[in-house]
Amino acid sequence: MAADAVSRRAFRLLLLPLTVVLLLAACAVRSTPSIYKIALLAPFEGRYREVGYDALYAARLALAEANAPHIELLAVDDGGTTERAADRAQALAQDPAVLTAIVVGFAAADAETQVAFADVPIVVAGNWGTQPVGAETFLLTRFSDDTTSDAQFYAGARVLDETPVQEWVSSAAPPDTDFSARYRAADTFAPPPTPLATLVYDAMRMAIRATTSGATRTSATHALDQIDYEGINGEIRFAAHTWIDAPEIRYHIVDGEVVALASDAQQ
Repeated sequence: MAADAVSRRAFRLLLLPLTVVLLLAACAVRSTPSIYKIALLAPFEGRYREVGYDALYAARLALAEANAPHIELLAVDDGGTTERAADRAQALAQDPAVLTAIVVGFAAADAETQVAFADVPIVVAGNWGTQPVGAETFLLTRFSDDTTSDAQFYAGARVLDETPVQEWVSSAAPPDTDFSARYRAADTFAPPPTPLATLVYDAMRMAIRATTSGATRTSATHALDQIDYEGINGEIRFAAHTWIDAPEIRYHIVDGEVVALASDAQQ
């Protein structure tokens, strides 16, 4: 009997360190950061799907190069209308893991859709004929109601009526050789990037920085409001939720290719 008691005691002594190890491991698992999501609401179906996919490839590239394993990109089709885009924005707002969002396209950037995002901070990439609504919206372009702004054009085609044009204005920098190579290498199906891709790339890098600043929507909004970011499109800071001194770059078509003419800072 004495021998059995000694054996049981020895077993308990051996079991104690193992129990401590398991408890420490469990604590380590619980303290591991959650996966935070950055939503991309854009047209992935219908007549403007090329706009959405151009943005998607750029956002994926930015995330891959940021080395942010605890951040996930959640791409959602805007549904093709403002009503559907607003419904999807509302659904995204109900997901607590969604801390920031990037919106591209007419329906996704509409005022009704912005409101539906509630307290999710959003970055509007490009001028889609909208103004910031509420304290959570940041416009990554110059605001203009000029019909020759990049709200109306995509890769040289006027997307509202598909009428080809020869010249228009954008705040998006043209993709250089290095960016184009990285963009196309990141996805087998990626076409050559348009200027929109450089805007979305910078928007994604800013969203990543904002998301990791405090892991709440409030902290992400504050981070975007105070951001001082240097990217492909130069220095980006916001005043009244609009890009300070956003450039004006004139583009035109040469032999079917989009070419930048000149860049002038907003006055």
